Amino acid sequence: MTFVPVPGSKAAGDPDHDNRMLQVLQRALQGWAVDIRPLLKLTQSTPADHETTDRQPYNELLAISRLEDLSGEDPRPIVVIVDDVLNSGKHFKVAQVLISAGFPEAEIRGLFLARCVRENPPEGDAA
Repeated sequence: MTFVPVPGSKAAGDPDHDNRMLQVLQRALQGWAVDIRPLLKLTQSTPADHETTDRQPYNELLAISRLEDLSGEDPRPIVVIVDDVLNSGKHFKVAQVLISAGFPEAEIRGLFLARCVRENPPEGDAA
């Protein structure tokens, strides 16, 4: 499997950028024969979904997200997108669309460390 961390809300170069999910995967799977790749990048920083009630729509997140693989190698047949919290499914769907377009043969799966449950999800969320 290839494990792909979902990037945080701050783009690389932003003083508040953190690659926490990459670090979690590297520590959790240390010593295992797995492929961990930060394939997804943001072109600009955004407010974190948990910091605002005015969440960024899917289409805007997709527009600022990129698939960037510097390895030059195809991922393994199963690609696992990993995120810390599943709020609406938006980040997973963006990752799935980009990875599927770049690697159409890959089987995409998701792994979420927690799930946010809301009584009244915002309109358009894939809760």
